[in-house]
Amino acid sequence: MAADLELKQKSQRSIRVTETNGYDLTDALFKFGIKDNPKDTSYSVEKVDGDFDKTDIALGIVYFTLTEANLDLAIGTYWGELKVILSGGDIIKTSTYEIKINRAIITD
Repeated sequence: MAADLELKQKSQRSIRVTETNGYDLTDALFKFGIKDNPKDTSYSVEKVDGDFDKTDIALGIVYFTLTEANLDLAIGTYWGELKVILSGGDIIKTSTYEIKINRAIITD
């Protein structure tokens, strides 16, 4: 089975998140985390609310960037999840995503 997201080491990728369930994201808070193992207590990569571009939030769209420093990870499989806290206090977590980090051929 293929990973949900495949990335290269030390690359940079903008991630677009689109809300499709009718939730009002206007005052929502966002967090995205990547872990080596879903049971780990700490993140390999963590993006907090201030890291999200909310320019298109009225359309239900937010963006965040996984930077070259974020993707300075060992080759392997990681696990990611998005958490959204709505203004009314409801907490929504996405499915857990399998993220594969592949070897970069160009290293400069």
